[in-house]
Amino acid sequence: MNTFIWGFSERWRSIIDDLAKENVLTPRFWIFDIQKNDAIGDIHYANKYFFFSDKWLTVYADRIKKYTEGVQFNAKVYDKVYQQLYHYMDCESRHEKRKIYPFHYYINEFNLIYNFVYAVFVKENIKLCLLCDLPHVGLDIIAYHIAKAMGIKTFIFKQSMVVNNYFGICYMTDEDDYGIFDFMKEKFQNSNQKIEKKKTEDLFYMKNVNKITYKMLKRYFPWKRKYAPFREYKRTLKALIEPADYAKKYVYFPLHLQPEGSTTALGGIYCDQLLALEKLASIVPDDCLIYVKENPKQTEKMRGKHFFERLKLMDKVRLVPLDESSYKLMINSLAVATISGTVGWEAICEGKPAILFGKSWYQSFDGVFKWRDDLDFNEVINYKIDFQKIENQYNDLISRMPKTVISDDYLKGIPDFNEKESCENMKNLIKRLVLEK
Repeated sequence: MNTFIWGFSERWRSIIDDLAKENVLTPRFWIFDIQKNDAIGDIHYANKYFFFSDKWLTVYADRIKKYTEGVQFNAKVYDKVYQQLYHYMDCESRHEKRKIYPFHYYINEFNLIYNFVYAVFVKENIKLCLLCDLPHVGLDIIAYHIAKAMGIKTFIFKQSMVVNNYFGICYMTDEDDYGIFDFMKEKFQNSNQKIEKKKTEDLFYMKNVNKITYKMLKRYFPWKRKYAPFREYKRTLKALIEPADYAKKYVYFPLHLQPEGSTTALGGIYCDQLLALEKLASIVPDDCLIYVKENPKQTEKMRGKHFFERLKLMDKVRLVPLDESSYKLMINSLAVATISGTVGWEAICEGKPAILFGKSWYQSFDGVFKWRDDLDFNEVINYKIDFQKIENQYNDLISRMPKTVISDDYLKGIPDFNEKESCENMKNLIKRLVLEK
C-alpha cells in the first residue's frame, strides 16, 4: 500500500522500516526530521524543517517540477482543502521567528505547497496517509485534508497528554475525534490508578518555566528593532493589570502561550483566544467577572496593539498579575475556562466545573462543559462533579492507549522507558490498523 508519512523522528524510523520489510506498507514519500534530501531506493525523503521557511523551494526545486508537471487541477479537492486557509495561516505564523508576513505571502505559499503535495499523492498513487501528530504545522494540514478529500485511508497518532500517563498514544482516523476517542475501542491494558492532583507547575513540561523579561530578550536580540516590540507589549500589559479581588465572583481564564499547538491544533476558531473571552462574557452575569492571567512565557507575538484594544472593550474582564497563584485563582473561582489547557483537568479534580472551547483529552469527563452558544452559566456553576466517575473515565482512557512513544519531547516525562517495547507496540498497532478491513 503506497504510503505518505508525516513525522516519526530519526529515532523512531525503525518502526516504518520494519513495516516496509513486512510488506504492511510501502513508503513512497516521507517527511520528517532527517538530513536526506533525495530518494533512497524507492522512497522519497524530505526534511520537514525545510518547509518551515522558503528553503524547500530551493532544495526541492527539481522535485517540485518533476511532480507538478502534467498534473491536472482538481477543483473538488482544492475547494475542500482551501477551507483550511485560515487554519494554515495561523499555524504558519509559528515558524516566522518574530515576523508575520502579508496575507498574499501565505496565499502563494499555501498554493505552492498544495500543488506539490497533491501532485505527490497523484503520481505516487498514495493509498495510505500516516501522521504522527494532529495537523498543526502547515504542510501536514494540507496533506491531511488532501487525503481526506481524496478518500485516502488516514491515521493520526497523538502522543498522550494525559496527566501522569505520557507513555501511550491516542489514534484516530479524523482529527475531530480527538477528545472523544470513539475510534479507540480496543483495550490494551488494565488501569486502576488513583488520580494524583498536581498543579500545572508540577508537570514535567512546565519545569524551569521563567517569565520572559526585557533583559533576557535584549541579550538574545541586541538590536532595538528586535526587542522594542516586546518592551512595548510588557508596558501595555503592565498598565492593564490590577490585583485580583477574591471577594468578587469570577471565572478564571488563563491564556495559552501563542503561537503553540494548544491553540493552533486544538483550538479551532478559538486559536483566537479573545473570541472565546467575548463569548464567555456574553453568558457571565453582570455581577461576575472574568479573571485573565497572561502566560508567563508569552512574548509580543500575537499580542499587538489591537489585541489589547479589543481586550479593553470587555467590561467583565480583568487582567491579574503574572505572579498571582494559578491554584488560588482556580480554587476560589466559580468555574475555569480554557481553550485546551491542563487547568481544566485540575479544576474538575478539585470539584470546579470547566468550560472547554477547544479540544482536550479530558473533554468527555464529568464536570467538563464543551462550549456551545446556548450554554447555561447557572447549569455550569451548579453542577455537582462525581470524582469517582472522573477516576473511572481516566482509567478507561488509559486502558485504551497502547504503551508507546513517538514524540522525543515526552521521553523526559517517562521514567524507565523501554524503547524496544515501545517500537514493537507501535509497529503492531499500525499493522493492525492498516490490515484491518
